[in-house]
Amino acid sequence: ISDFKGFLIAKEENMSEEKMNGCSLPSEPSVQYLIDLSDSIGIPHFQRGLVWSEENTALLLESLYLKTPCGTIILWEPENPADEGLSLSDPGKLKYLVIDGQQRIRSLRDVFNPDSDSSAPEMSEDEGSASDDTEPSARHVWCLNLSRVRELTELVDDGMSRYPMFRFMADPTSELTHVKHNLVPLRIFLQNPDADISKLIRPAKNKKIEDVQSKIKEISLGDSIGKLRERTVFFLKILPKENNLAEVVALYNRINSAGKRVEAEEKAFATLVLLHPSTSDWLKGLF
Repeated sequence: ISDFKGFLIAKEENMSEEKMNGCSLPSEPSVQYLIDLSDSIGIPHFQRGLVWSEENTALLLESLYLKTPCGTIILWEPENPADEGLSLSDPGKLKYLVIDGQQRIRSLRDVFNPDSDSSAPEMSEDEGSASDDTEPSARHVWCLNLSRVRELTELVDDGMSRYPMFRFMADPTSELTHVKHNLVPLRIFLQNPDADISKLIRPAKNKKIEDVQSKIKEISLGDSIGKLRERTVFFLKILPKENNLAEVVALYNRINSAGKRVEAEEKAFATLVLLHPSTSDWLKGLF
């Protein structure tokens, strides 16, 4: 039986390698798979840029935590991707262009690969104005707000309950940050699900830190955060080479008629790229 299990594991690893080489891609990829795949992903010239804010990313992380389906990622595999778009990271690996899901993929890269070259989320007005809580030079990181974890709401101080479950803020473990309680940097749980976070916990009145620690262990909170990258909450669709630019632009405009709408100017620009594919090169030369 152990030999048979070893055979299955080896076969699965080989299949995963084949998928990354482009032979096939999983229809329900994990978060980490999408992050790894982003090395070969680019943005088509007609796409808008990164428009998600801190709040949008926080809601995405909450969906991951709650295992809520997070929609479909649509990629296009054109004949010459370098002619149709720009790479997110390594131009030499560019293979796919993201038609739907750019905001989600780039946000996931920012959260789980904070040193990547993606843009950091915009800080909210409330966060940016918290000069009494943070020194200007303090590094910002993504944190879990214990006050918003359902099983802990009765056990921890509710001072942070007005903030979302996930928050991009000054690192609570830094000496430059004054607000430290009940906010845990994700990296702590990602690196060690059993890490001691007692210094970051402020219990509710008549409760003890031990009560909070016991509940955290009971609900396997650290393990849940540590496995966010393993979540399979997306569906992946690949548009083959047979899809021409006109069909892809039409799809892009159609699927962006809901949610955070593409502005009329952005749709006009996408159509301009359709009519004159050299538009991006012309703009690059102009500026």
